[in-house]
Amino acid sequence: MDLDRALRRAQSDGDRILIRRLFDLAGRAERTGYFTFTPFLDEAERAAAESVRAELGIETVFDGGRDGAERTVALLCEDADLLPSREDDAFPVIAIELTHRAPLTHRDILGAVMALGVKREAVGDIIVGGEKSFVLALASVEDFLLSSLREAGRVPLSARICPLGDVPSPEQKYEDIKDTVASVRLDAVLSAAFRIPREAAQSAVKSGLVQVDHRPALSASKELGEGAVLSLRGRGKARLEKIGGQSRKGRVWIEIKRYL
Repeated sequence: MDLDRALRRAQSDGDRILIRRLFDLAGRAERTGYFTFTPFLDEAERAAAESVRAELGIETVFDGGRDGAERTVALLCEDADLLPSREDDAFPVIAIELTHRAPLTHRDILGAVMALGVKREAVGDIIVGGEKSFVLALASVEDFLLSSLREAGRVPLSARICPLGDVPSPEQKYEDIKDTVASVRLDAVLSAAFRIPREAAQSAVKSGLVQVDHRPALSASKELGEGAVLSLRGRGKARLEKIGGQSRKGRVWIEIKRYL
């Protein structure tokens, strides 16, 4: 493990706190020969954790209890075979199914959970449905949520534990965008993805409103590759799906998915 080298990758005080926490957990896993895990990480925190995996020198897996989870825990262990699967009782994430007679929003359910005093880092993805919704959470708060989560948005709730495999994967809606850009610089692609002037894209980057692959964008001139995920605060998220050839005017064809 190389903590000093990992800390040099940190882009913020929050990153440094997270990295030190990861190294503490990795050290405990080495000493005990058993796995350790973090609370839930958001996408930016996961990106910071992934950037120092080599320095941790230990097997590190990210899992939020369902495929494509936005919020995940990091599980650390010297031996990958000792890491629990979602079906194991030792897996740190559980799913709670909520039944409600009236529609609820993500904000309704998250607000109800937070009002109980549960920390945000103990709660993963929340999947909202018509009369059924699901909350992924740390196993350590399972009993408390089951006994206390009785209402959200003034709508009565019925809560029960359910297998992780029963949690649905909500359909992701997106808009396909095909355009040409002068280059695959961040400002040019951002302009095409969110239909804003290039000057506005440059200003957004300078103002700290833009992330690339869930990390703060430091330069509007950054060259992007296929698969880059762009976030513009207040406007949403997009993914650069494909970089094509050049048009007759020398511009570059690109394909973008903008998430709705």
